[in-house]
Amino acid sequence: MRTTITITLLLAAAPTAAQPTSPPPTGEAITIASKRAASQCEELRKIAQTATRQIDREQAAFGTQLMCECMPAQLQVAASSIAANTSSVNSEAIFKVAFESCGVKFLRDQMVSSCPADAANIAGLRDATKYCQCVKDEIERTSDAQILDDSKRAARDFDERVKERARGDPPRPRAQTVMDHVRSKCRATND
Repeated sequence: MRTTITITLLLAAAPTAAQPTSPPPTGEAITIASKRAASQCEELRKIAQTATRQIDREQAAFGTQLMCECMPAQLQVAASSIAANTSSVNSEAIFKVAFESCGVKFLRDQMVSSCPADAANIAGLRDATKYCQCVKDEIERTSDAQILDDSKRAARDFDERVKERARGDPPRPRAQTVMDHVRSKCRATND
């Protein structure tokens, strides 16, 4: 669950694509975005080696997977996708599209891989295998755009609840997410 929160917060903080006045050629934009990802990859590897808290190690491990494993290949895909839809390709836009694509991929993977552990904590669940297959199927049917939008919405809700708590406002339930709806649907078909 903490990994999901980490991924969600990272996606919500994804860089926005700045539009320079004269963008570099696509190849140069990919090189700039690649250098940025490589730099962040190295920084995350250092953090992973020196982190003392479990949460820091988990976040650095996720970030390393994202920046070191997924981003290099996804940057070229992002550049091609952007170039097919616009005449202006810049490194920020390439980085943002690749980052979001990798983040959504890892969110999907995490939602499915964490299902058995989540299922073990659901009281009255009759068939964990059937439940997890349902979760997998529902996640596969959910679009990348839905997952990305939901992640951003969940992060905003989290930030708002933290601010409310700091002000002393009464706690309120967190906003329901796509994953909450998937879990409810799959529990209902498994009772």
